[in-house]
Amino acid sequence: MVFGRDAVQDIGRHLEEFGAVCPAVLCTPTRVSEGEKIASLFGAKAHVVARAVMHTPVEISDAAAAEVTARGSDLLIAIGGGSAIGLGKALVKRTGLKLVAIPTTYSGSEITPTMGQRSNGEKNTERDDRFRPSAIIYDPALTLALPTSASTASGMNALTHAVWTLCASEDEDLRWAAKRAAELFVRALPQIKAEPASYAARAEALYASWLTGYCVSEAKMPLHYRICHALGGAFDTPHAETHAVLLPHTLAFTGPACARAVEELTTIFGGDPAAEIQALVGQLGLPASLAEVGLPEDGIDHIADLVCTVPYPNPRAFDRADVAALLRRAWSGEQARLDDQYA
Repeated sequence: MVFGRDAVQDIGRHLEEFGAVCPAVLCTPTRVSEGEKIASLFGAKAHVVARAVMHTPVEISDAAAAEVTARGSDLLIAIGGGSAIGLGKALVKRTGLKLVAIPTTYSGSEITPTMGQRSNGEKNTERDDRFRPSAIIYDPALTLALPTSASTASGMNALTHAVWTLCASEDEDLRWAAKRAAELFVRALPQIKAEPASYAARAEALYASWLTGYCVSEAKMPLHYRICHALGGAFDTPHAETHAVLLPHTLAFTGPACARAVEELTTIFGGDPAAEIQALVGQLGLPASLAEVGLPEDGIDHIADLVCTVPYPNPRAFDRADVAALLRRAWSGEQARLDDQYA
């Protein structure tokens, strides 16, 4: 792992051990210019595969794998956020090539051994250590081009990992990482919103995202994640924004079963963490309800059914009625708070 300003400029030196002569640089269609810059550092045989999209649809991964194989690629380099890195993991599974990640968002996907793919209206995940990138290059300067709204939404996605690590894990190392990341995000995200060109704030957020990636790769993640995957699979809701909208409501429901986490989060946020996180989402100018991110009202029951199809771990027990009530509150953007609203 390499972390530093302009670290990507030395990518050839950092990746000498791989001996690649024909790397495939993976990115979204909106980041072709960045992908081409990376490819240019490797010579004429390097090429850009700009197919990455949100939720990693299976048909996109299959097409990208065919392209990579046809070009004789010998290394995968993903530059971007969870979409590009997710495509990289899907191609690791299909081709067996090694993956190098250059994250430009705060998703933390580059740390985890988890891959999610969308197919037939559902998003399914797999866990395999092969999906972990063989090298990661963190260059905060690359995040400066990320639009403010995408930056803050991505940061809220990562903050979600910190919150649920505190709620679901007793591992003290993970808890330390989660608390430190939450403290950094609470400070850095408003600063990024106010001053998008702040290198210091973006470097702080990128470091925090590394911490939360470590957290989410090791801790067991509860109900919140099951709901997010169901929403993304069924209605293609934007990944980071869905996490941001849902977090105050899932925390309001589960928090009463997580006394230690709630105490720590109350200290970090300076008040009821569900309410304060919801206020932070508003301060950052992000969507305030599931309706705003694409969940139709008549889809609430469908998501509740999907979530409850199989048992799922959560610090607080739940049933279908609980999930439907939570979704309805999040759909309408009701005030979230840690009290008896789910009693």
